[in-house]
Amino acid sequence: MHAADLTLPVEPGVDLALTTFTPADPPTRVVIVSSGTGYARRFYRGLAEDLCARGAYVVTYDFRGVAESATPDLLRVADLPDWGRDLDAVIRHAHARHPGLPIGHIGHSAGGHIIAFSTEAHRVQKHVFVAVGAGTLWQHFVSRWPLELYFWWILGPLSLARHGHLARAGGWAGAPLRARVFRTWRRWSHRDRYYAADVDTWRTTHAVPSPTHPIESWVFTDDGISTPRAARTILACFPDAPTALHLVAPTDIDRSRIDHDGAFRAKSVLWDRWWDALCEVESLGGGA
Repeated sequence: MHAADLTLPVEPGVDLALTTFTPADPPTRVVIVSSGTGYARRFYRGLAEDLCARGAYVVTYDFRGVAESATPDLLRVADLPDWGRDLDAVIRHAHARHPGLPIGHIGHSAGGHIIAFSTEAHRVQKHVFVAVGAGTLWQHFVSRWPLELYFWWILGPLSLARHGHLARAGGWAGAPLRARVFRTWRRWSHRDRYYAADVDTWRTTHAVPSPTHPIESWVFTDDGISTPRAARTILACFPDAPTALHLVAPTDIDRSRIDHDGAFRAKSVLWDRWWDALCEVESLGGGA
């Protein structure tokens, strides 16, 4: 396996930091891993190396304005739907590198949301969603409501007023996020259908149909954010795609905790299931 850090130009003033993982033997498929909000691509290195060892050419990347793709200008002007153009650039890169191979996509949290704003999603044969649910407050565990209200209406506004962006302080442990991303995220999180209205407008404006390739979604019983209800809200935004929803408890994989990002922290049987899902495009067994 060979890992390489690259810079991928997307548009004037926007370059993405990405890492490619190339197997020793010719790859059998391509897998793109899209990060959750505030997560750097390097968080997914263990999964990427595992997928590469199975024979995939794997790409991880930082969205514009996040981690190594951050610049002061992007922190000021970039918005969440722009991440769809970032995914488009990565899909084109992967297709150019290996034009004859099937492309699969693993999206963590917002990394799944953004396929709704992608004009190149039709090139992806299968999407695997991991902890992908609506950010809508009342679709989360009630125990999280005070923390989320604090984040949206106290921590966030104070950080924006002081730094001009959401800084890593006061309880936010993710990568710094630009002000427009925070405000869009907050606006969606106070809607019952989350971003559905904006997605419908975007598809009409760009004349892009809803994705039609299969989506398998994994959520976890101890994740207070991506609950089954929140996951169904997101899947409802893809009415033309075959979908399946899998609900997993920590004890199902011999863990004490999974929560919102634990599925990526160490190898488990979940990685086997995601690989099988990417390889078996027509398989949509399960449900919750």
